[in-house]
Amino acid sequence: MSSLNPKKLKVILTSLRETITTITADDSSTTSSSSSSVTVAYTLLLVSELSSRGMSISLPSSIDGYNNVEFIISLLEGVQSAAGKISIDDVTTNNSGSGNSEYPQPMMAALNAASGMTASALVTLLNNINTDNTDDQQLSKLLLPMDNKQVNEAVQTTMKRCLEVNDGRFYILLKMAYDLHSSFSTTSSTTTSESTEKKSLRIKQQVQSLKLNFNTIAYSNYLYGASNFGIDQMPLWKRCLDSVLLMNSLDDDTNISSAATGVGGGSSTSASTSSNSEYKQYQNSLTILPLQNMIRIAQSKGNTKRVNELSLLICLGYINGVECRLDNIQKNCSSNSGEKKEEGKKEEEKKKLDKQTTNQLLTQYYLHRSNTLVDLQDYNTSKMLLDSCTESLSKCEVPTDVSDTNYETYLLYYYVQCQIIHYKEECKIWIEFQNEYKKMNNRRPDGDTSTLGSGGLSSIGTKKASSVKSSSSKTTSKKKEMTKDEMEQHVRNKIYIETYNESLDDIPLSSNTVTTLRDAIISLSSLSIGNSLISTDIVQDCYSLVMYQMQRLVDIGILVQQHKDKKKSKEERNSDICGIWQVVLSFVSPLMRDYLYGLVAEDDSEGSSSTSLEVNNTTLRRLLECCSQAIITASWMYEPLTTDTTSSKKELFDSNTIPNLLSMAHSCLIACQKERLATEKRVLEEKKKQTSVLSSHDGQSEVEKKELIQFQCALASSKCRMDLYSTAVVTEENGEVSTDAIMSAARKATVAATKSLLSTSSSSVNSKYGSSYLQFLSAWSGLYHSPWPFCTVGQARTILRNAREIMASASKVWGRDTMSIEQILLDIAEADLEGCLMGGFENLSEKLYRQTLSTLEDQSSIDGHIKEILKVHCLLGLVRLSLSSYSSGSTNESEELARQALDILASPSESSQHGSGSSPILLCIYAWNHPSLSQLSHSYHVCESRQLVADACIRSSRPEDARVFLTEAVKGK
Repeated sequence: MSSLNPKKLKVILTSLRETITTITADDSSTTSSSSSSVTVAYTLLLVSELSSRGMSISLPSSIDGYNNVEFIISLLEGVQSAAGKISIDDVTTNNSGSGNSEYPQPMMAALNAASGMTASALVTLLNNINTDNTDDQQLSKLLLPMDNKQVNEAVQTTMKRCLEVNDGRFYILLKMAYDLHSSFSTTSSTTTSESTEKKSLRIKQQVQSLKLNFNTIAYSNYLYGASNFGIDQMPLWKRCLDSVLLMNSLDDDTNISSAATGVGGGSSTSASTSSNSEYKQYQNSLTILPLQNMIRIAQSKGNTKRVNELSLLICLGYINGVECRLDNIQKNCSSNSGEKKEEGKKEEEKKKLDKQTTNQLLTQYYLHRSNTLVDLQDYNTSKMLLDSCTESLSKCEVPTDVSDTNYETYLLYYYVQCQIIHYKEECKIWIEFQNEYKKMNNRRPDGDTSTLGSGGLSSIGTKKASSVKSSSSKTTSKKKEMTKDEMEQHVRNKIYIETYNESLDDIPLSSNTVTTLRDAIISLSSLSIGNSLISTDIVQDCYSLVMYQMQRLVDIGILVQQHKDKKKSKEERNSDICGIWQVVLSFVSPLMRDYLYGLVAEDDSEGSSSTSLEVNNTTLRRLLECCSQAIITASWMYEPLTTDTTSSKKELFDSNTIPNLLSMAHSCLIACQKERLATEKRVLEEKKKQTSVLSSHDGQSEVEKKELIQFQCALASSKCRMDLYSTAVVTEENGEVSTDAIMSAARKATVAATKSLLSTSSSSVNSKYGSSYLQFLSAWSGLYHSPWPFCTVGQARTILRNAREIMASASKVWGRDTMSIEQILLDIAEADLEGCLMGGFENLSEKLYRQTLSTLEDQSSIDGHIKEILKVHCLLGLVRLSLSSYSSGSTNESEELARQALDILASPSESSQHGSGSSPILLCIYAWNHPSLSQLSHSYHVCESRQLVADACIRSSRPEDARVFLTEAVKGK
């Protein structure tokens, strides 16, 4: 052991590089690494660290000598002597930040590069270890022969010395060897009955942890050398980048290759071999520093193409940095004040090496050696990172055309562009949440962490948000207690409201960046390999981002609908609500029409029972579901406004666009249902192999359960609409009016409505899609044939009660106004069930009919023809009740009412235009307003009126009058 000088250091570095090259080359020629090669690489790492302390040791003449116990013990003794000494490359104490003046900077860069190469070689060798054929005893001495008593004692003695002088870098290296030995030597004696699968998994996890730790050391050494001594050395920055890319791919062993070390395999290349995995690997903020310098060097050389390429990739690192900072805000807010005090008490203990975890030691003594990394992590705010990301993206060429070869770059550009907008809003939300949380902590007594205080939401529909403070101060005295999740939602709603108010100043809710990402996804359908790209990472991430933006628009629409600005007139409020739902459908309709529906329609055209949804492709299925749910929600929420908004706001809500979108949405939901059933069956089969299970739902998370309820309610609503819409279309194509299909739809709706009773948790979701109300309309079908054809009085009452509860919930929870016609239909349907079904209350039925007739007289907003049909229906209901009383006076009244109904039907209002396909004909709920259904309703009521007139004549002993009346009616027809 002797002091180091530049000449000796050069010799050591040369020997290190040659030895590393030899062991990695030998390893690449065999199927698996030997434990001796790993030991050699580990001792070389100790040698490189020892050299950085200015200490020299005689190296063995052969590779086998590195495994010699005497050499290892002498090496550990050298570590004991060097522990606590300042590194010769320490820029904080030597020569004003330039390192030791005795050693030239290129040599210091080479020293750190050698340390990085050694650690990278360890990762490569560990990756090639055949864990399946390696027992615990072999693994326990993988880094050092710890089964040797002398080595074991030397390691413990050296670790104690490191603790005494607080040398974290030597300590963490020895700790990994000692912990590895302790872990496997302990488990080998206590897990004799361990299964092969569990043992293999345990070993792989342990080796995987070692690979990640050594790769972190490699990255930190490369970074330290490049940032302090090799600022303009592209190869050093490239190796630094490769290390962090490899760090991201360590979850998949197959992605680790010797190329990542930059030795033994020729030139240093990216750790990723496929473009798909490369994209994911760059999603790490540790890529920022190497990429920044690589961009700088490329710019200095005029390599514009390389600058464009790297500028796009560095954006992923910036975005990940923002994500980490937002995660930290969430974690900090999740800890209460009592926990913070307890953390303060343990701060001193954490400073001791043996009280810290491996990750903490690596961060403090390796990663944080580089001041540039510390500055990036500690001083760069989310806003600064997003600004840097925007600047980097501006250096990239805007992609215009997509092809089979450039699709990833094409999507990645628009993905990053959309992420910047997304995280700007997320930062605003979480910073506001953090401020609210701090205020809450200041107000809350010590130890009280149960609830949070809330303020009021700002008004909606106003261009300025100046009233927020006054609104909040008025509600201070009556604060509603909220949990942290509720506070987050409260703040998110507040920011969404502000965003909507800004949209009144021509700042669009759905920015161009979001729509361009949507259009980029749509463009994939033009590629010959379009469908094969569905499972790629970049496409999946684009799906998720578009899905989030879609849900965001729906949430804003519901907020606007819930919190109406009282300062505006009803027409202005309705125009705002119509406008926001038009934005929703404007965003989702191209995606559904030009891309998603095509994925489902392909299988339908082939008559296959399967779908193009890939197994385990949950993201695509969720995108299909969210698009379909957005369409159904928008149409249901907008329907009360069909008669109140101006024509300029109704372009997207005509009688053709909505039914087509609903039909596509239904096809997508059916495809998703098939995929869900297939997945559930597969999960059940897998679980049955292990243990007996009753349902796959038992293992679902709360989020998955909520998604399932949303899906079921949307599907139920869609089925009702499509059953009747398909009936109308078939009727129109055949040129005849038939009740068979409508009866079939009524039967299906009755079964669906009576099969599942509403629960408290699903009632609000049900009201978001109108499922129970639409089921009621189909089950009743009283405007097309005899009401409640498949219901008993009890079933009809249950269906009707659920429909009323849903309408009340839709108004209270979602802010959807109940149309007067919807309330009238509920009253008429109740009158029908009480008057027509056995066991009903006829007195209540008559009261409801007369009450509805009075209401219709006062209604001016209902279309004239619709009002006439409803009047006729009520009159005929009164006729039936009157005929059932068997009194002569009632018979005369019945005939008069029936003839009155015929007169109304014989002279329809000017607004009635059967078969014209113009504005709402019968009902304003889509599908029910189809011209053929309007014609069917008119014909049904004409027949019923004639039949009741004849019945009244016969009841009053005038059969001849009944015959003459029916004969003339037939001739007149």
